[in-house]
Amino acid sequence: MSVMALLKRLLRFLLSVGLSLPVLDRLALAAVGGALELARPWLRRNPYRFITFYKAVRIAFETIRPGDPTSDKRPVALAWHALDRRLEDAIHGYLESEPDPYRVRAINRKIVEYEADQRVERVKGFPYRIYIELTSACNLRCRMCPQASLDVLTPVFLDLDRMEEIEPVLRYVERASLVGFGETFLHRDFRAFFERVSRPGLTTRIISNGLLIDDDLARFLVEKELSDLWISIDASTPETYRAVRGVDGFDRILDNIRRLSAIAAELGRKPPDLSLAFAAMRRNIAELPDYVRLARDLGAVGVYLSYLIVYDEGMRNESLYYDPETSNRFMSEARDLAAEFGIAFHGPPEFDPASMASGGESASSVGDGQGYRKCREPWEYANFNCEGKVVPCSTEYAQLGDLKEETSFAAIWNGAKYRAYRRSLSSDRPSKFCVNCMMYAYRGVNDPESHFRILSKTGELPE
Repeated sequence: MSVMALLKRLLRFLLSVGLSLPVLDRLALAAVGGALELARPWLRRNPYRFITFYKAVRIAFETIRPGDPTSDKRPVALAWHALDRRLEDAIHGYLESEPDPYRVRAINRKIVEYEADQRVERVKGFPYRIYIELTSACNLRCRMCPQASLDVLTPVFLDLDRMEEIEPVLRYVERASLVGFGETFLHRDFRAFFERVSRPGLTTRIISNGLLIDDDLARFLVEKELSDLWISIDASTPETYRAVRGVDGFDRILDNIRRLSAIAAELGRKPPDLSLAFAAMRRNIAELPDYVRLARDLGAVGVYLSYLIVYDEGMRNESLYYDPETSNRFMSEARDLAAEFGIAFHGPPEFDPASMASGGESASSVGDGQGYRKCREPWEYANFNCEGKVVPCSTEYAQLGDLKEETSFAAIWNGAKYRAYRRSLSSDRPSKFCVNCMMYAYRGVNDPESHFRILSKTGELPE
């Protein structure tokens, strides 16, 4: 046996014996915490050095820990588990005591990025992006939305009291989006939610259909410095808007957007950065170039395009999967126009008709079929739905915690369900939503799996 192997064995033995004694366990916490305090001046000069400290401690732990501490009950494994908690407590204590919110966010992001890379299950960092769904209620029934095909939909509104559990994590959040299944501006407490979310250094985003932005609301959004406003219109003519959205609201939305800009100019303030969203389908794809022109005329900074995802059989023939050449022609023209106008154009790849003619992309042609292993959402992101439940992302409905039942979000974030969910993304048996994820497990635009997710009448994805 080599000298190094003997030293490792000795370290493991000393750790297992030492941390079984309460006094030494507390000394371990004090030692890690003391090291952080001694390093504070060094860390303050460059907050990104913090992650170097974290990596160094974690590498030291990895050197002496014996296997998986979540399943191994031997004294050495339990000792590793205890020491890892000491590091967690020390890091959280350091971040909670740091007065500079910008430094806190910078350090937290570095921790999260490292933990996502390493697929750490029990994390020290907190999400730096969050969605807060205020309501499932909506003033529209758009043809492409899952709401249009559900048999029963009872509107739910998030209780303002739930902010008590959400607010602590805002210390670490870089971007908070008030968005979800419904229309955010329908919540009677929207302004109270927005004021409690807003704080220096945090980007705020709202996604809306734009119909409810009157003078009073526009003034509020400008005065309270909303960062980003995304408006979903999906058309460049009143006729197509009516066909897609089911109401005559096109001109009213444009008036609302212009009113927002006029009120900002009147107040001498900057309006929110405007982006227009476009769900591309057969019915509206020919209007995409004019949609980019409309974005320019309205002063938008970006256009966000997505292919229609078919949730209901009645919308199947609207999918551009069945008309790839037409889709490519108009998307290419729109991209060129956006570049000419200096507007950011965000959209998926164009179709490859030759690949589609041969049967579409297989999993092997776009990877190993396990793209979900690249997913970083359970480390970087948290979604609070309107029922007060915490779910992993905007397309996965697994409930990983309940704000009304848990003592804190931190307890949910490192609870058994979240840890198991992170672990599943490194396994061969993830959630069915993860396997068909439009972001990380994307099979390619030429594969029908990327375009059709037919739901049951109760909103479930069949096995």
